[in-house]
Amino acid sequence: MRCLIWHRGQDCQWVLGRFKETPPLLRVLNKPLVDYYLDFCVEAGIGDIRIVSDTPDGRIERYVMNGSRWGLSVSYGLINDTDGLDTVLAKNRAFYSGESLLVVEGAFFIQYDEKPADCGFLRPEAAPKCLDCDSGRLWCLQTDGIDSTSLTAAQAVSESCGLRLASLSSIQAYYELSMHLLSQESHQYTLPGYSQQDQVFWGRHVEVSRYVTVKGPALIGDDVQLK
Repeated sequence: MRCLIWHRGQDCQWVLGRFKETPPLLRVLNKPLVDYYLDFCVEAGIGDIRIVSDTPDGRIERYVMNGSRWGLSVSYGLINDTDGLDTVLAKNRAFYSGESLLVVEGAFFIQYDEKPADCGFLRPEAAPKCLDCDSGRLWCLQTDGIDSTSLTAAQAVSESCGLRLASLSSIQAYYELSMHLLSQESHQYTLPGYSQQDQVFWGRHVEVSRYVTVKGPALIGDDVQLK
């Protein structure tokens, strides 16, 4: 299986009005969203990734580079903002030819209770599978014989099979997801820093006065003094 991460400039417009980052680089608990996608691929045993975008400003490429930090092989491609999934697949057919394909369309957080490699959603089946949320879709495709009709039908039979998508459709959803991850699911994902106490994560070079008490859920970034 391979993975295609499909980003459009129109995804999560609220991010562009409040943060400097493009949505794939939006930090969830001080870690870029695309980082979690790549972590997911590592856990699922997917080694080849292609990131396609209609906003070629180079920021994603400069951060992810060739994927070697994750032990992955990452390539890049350009699309038009009007391209649908069938067109995106056609433009990148050489990347996944003969392989099953996971497609990340939009911007959302992938939640899972078990290791991605064990999730039923990723098991190869003839019919395409799709998970939906307000800010995107996750597709699992057997790429032989995929057409617009079968892709449309897949949306009607979405089934989680061990995965859930947390929407990032608003800043409220972003805040609620961050607090939920810190307070209830921090053990599931690779989070930045280290855990000094339950529900509290610390970055690097943090100085804390002995008079200070931190009550979770909280994440303290790098280079912070608490007095």
